[in-house]
Amino acid sequence: MYLMSMTSLISRMARPIIVRSAAQNDRLALQELRQRMERIAQFSRPPRSVRVETRSIDGIPSEWVEPRSGGGDVAVLYLHGGAFCSGS
Repeated sequence: MYLMSMTSLISRMARPIIVRSAAQNDRLALQELRQRMERIAQFSRPPRSVRVETRSIDGIPSEWVEPRSGGGDVAVLYLHGGAFCSGS
């Protein structure tokens, strides 16, 4: 119960910040938007329970994210949205 109420509280607190940030991003040049996203991404780390391996497939950079224990029988191909104009 406590976790659910904290999640709800954090969500309500973050929503205005996200909306304000999105409005500001609409006015940014693409290069500045990319730089901002890179700075924010530095604070995001994968959980310790997974291993991230950088690979190149036919010259296309990719990341393979695998659990550190078990589960090698299933794969998910994830193609992110965003029209490939921001992020890396």
